[in-house]
Amino acid sequence: MDRLLLIILVIPVIAGLFGSDLSMENRVRKKFPNVPGTLSELDVFFSEVDAFVSDNIGLRNQMIEVKRSVDKTLNGGGNSLVIAGSEGWLFYNAPSVIDRNSGREFLPWRVTNMTRYVQEAQDLATSVGAHFIAIPVPNKHAVYNAKLPRWARAEDTERSEQRAIVHEIGSLGVPLSDPYLLFKNFDLDATPLYFKRDTHWNEFGAYIAFYDAIVQLGLAADLPAPMNLLQGFEEGSFFGVLDQFSGLSEAAESESLPILDMTAFGVAELEFNEIDDHVSMDSYIVSYDTKQVGHSRKPRLLIIGDSFTYDLFRPYWGSVFGEVRWSHHGHGKYNRAAIEEFQPDFVIFEFVDWEIPAWVLHETLRASQ
Repeated sequence: MDRLLLIILVIPVIAGLFGSDLSMENRVRKKFPNVPGTLSELDVFFSEVDAFVSDNIGLRNQMIEVKRSVDKTLNGGGNSLVIAGSEGWLFYNAPSVIDRNSGREFLPWRVTNMTRYVQEAQDLATSVGAHFIAIPVPNKHAVYNAKLPRWARAEDTERSEQRAIVHEIGSLGVPLSDPYLLFKNFDLDATPLYFKRDTHWNEFGAYIAFYDAIVQLGLAADLPAPMNLLQGFEEGSFFGVLDQFSGLSEAAESESLPILDMTAFGVAELEFNEIDDHVSMDSYIVSYDTKQVGHSRKPRLLIIGDSFTYDLFRPYWGSVFGEVRWSHHGHGKYNRAAIEEFQPDFVIFEFVDWEIPAWVLHETLRASQ
């Protein structure tokens, strides 16, 4: 009995002392209380001791990490509401899907602001001699609208702020890769299971859109075999070839899509360098430093996009570009600085429909005064 009691006490102590990670906490943990000087302080003392044990010696940190992992894997980043669509489709971040499809007011001024944002980004890229192309975020609720449950479907997917932005940008002659059109005649029933439970927007749509952007920028000829077979997006060959070098069959058992593995085709992995140590989303820029070939300078690429996009085609970038930088698309002033300071040769800009960028908002407020 004594041995069992000792085991019960020792296990959480060891786990707490050797497995705790203070960086996971967003508050100061309870400290061991002072020894009470009077009997009346005993109740408070024992309560504080209990709080100290729970914070520092128990399995609290480990349970936090388990919950975080479960949330990320099952709930798409912590959102507890998931919509089950048809034929195995799952739609995470369901409040956003419902809001955008049925409850969101169409606001023309947001269309105007985002159109100006993209056009200014193109003008800035052009001013430094860079080739520019824009990609709207491939929102799953628009691309896969037919797979949503009937009550959550948009009556007209063209009637959305994002589609209005795309039409405005296209009318201005801004180069554009539109995943909505790429998927419009796509046989969604052929989609692999992994992509049916995609947890963050639509990584599959981003793969297709980024590949289309590569083609439009005239860089497809540099794609290593068999990636050049993807041009045209024939469904059978596309899924077969993608599975051949990205391991989609294994991805079905994992929580994130693997980075394309092209080492078998002579493409070396890029060196990863985080410019900003504290990884603040306000100023987070990632740089991939690649090897220079001979004495010629390989071109530079700037990706402005969602957080998962800096991994897309990462090994491929190393075979084509001398340096690749990524900046989050939600912060206009830092993206402007990234273009001006980095002086890229190519810019791929993945934009969303809900942002009011810093410099656009500033100019809008200034104009209204």
